[in-house]
Amino acid sequence: MSTVALPARPGRAELDPLLAEHAPRRIVVHGSDADLAAVLLRLLRTERLDVEVAYVARARRSDAVAAWG
Repeated sequence: MSTVALPARPGRAELDPLLAEHAPRRIVVHGSDADLAAVLLRLLRTERLDVEVAYVARARRSDAVAAWG
């Protein structure tokens, strides 16, 4: 298992090379709802919908956590 720190709201330039190199089966996103959305968008656009995603919200109030509990 490897850990990679990324900037807030990572985009194609940051995520796509990592997804290609590591081909992860699981990803843990620790950040804001926007960070989670950015990662999910890249997984969707690169057709990696088989990757499991865990989310650790950085803020106390998170719409994603409220929606998915």
